[in-house]
Amino acid sequence: MAMALQYAKKLDFVETINRSVAWDEKQCNLSPGQLALSILLSTFADVRSPLYHIKNNFAHMDTAFLFGPGVTGDDFTDDALARTLDKIYAAGSSRLFSKIALNGYKVKDDALHACYEGQEFQETIQIVDAEKNTHALTVRLFVYRSNENTLRIEKRLKKEEERLQADKAVLEKKVFACAEDAESAAREFAGAKHRNLIDIETTVCSKTTETLGRGRIGKNPGPAKTKTLWYVNVRIIGPNEKRVRQAQDNWILRGCILNRVNGNNLQYKE
Repeated sequence: MAMALQYAKKLDFVETINRSVAWDEKQCNLSPGQLALSILLSTFADVRSPLYHIKNNFAHMDTAFLFGPGVTGDDFTDDALARTLDKIYAAGSSRLFSKIALNGYKVKDDALHACYEGQEFQETIQIVDAEKNTHALTVRLFVYRSNENTLRIEKRLKKEEERLQADKAVLEKKVFACAEDAESAAREFAGAKHRNLIDIETTVCSKTTETLGRGRIGKNPGPAKTKTLWYVNVRIIGPNEKRVRQAQDNWILRGCILNRVNGNNLQYKE
């Protein structure tokens, strides 16, 4: 656990989480980074524990050494840990993991690089180094996959469907006096939704009614009057798999500048 703590410090684990998630220092006894660190270190305990037992892992340990002065095992309640996980999810867990993993590239440590340059990590990241003559800066660009877009697409699909249902209800209540007006409204509706991830289909239909006029019907009533009204029906087909896949299957480009200072040390700026 002490060794894992040293690597967490090299990866700037606590500070990276604190900078990335939304939290109020005045309202929190421990920072989200410290609470996340307790979960990480608990995986190195003799027995892995659920959230409500994590504090037991630190009951007989030097918590001041692990987490800072004034911290006790009782600070790691399941409520505090659950709120931290919610904050990490809201900030984008994949993006946060990538930030911490990429921190390994600024640390000159063979064991650390071996850990984060394994096959699984290489499958999700491409590294491009480029020398920049200005000020003798080395620019390193990281291109990696992220599930942020997948989560964003899921939210977008949900909002699109809700908006489509509302707009569909409004359009289908409208009555048109001629087919041309109905077809124009159908084209306008479909055109406004052509960038959507959800496919729709519009159909123009009509309804004809007969009326005999007002008053009593005589022995020889005249011909019935007919009236035709036009409507637009909208069918929501569902997500367009090709457009959804294209929206999800993209890469996040992230860059940092590595500036050599005093020989081997690197200044790291994202």
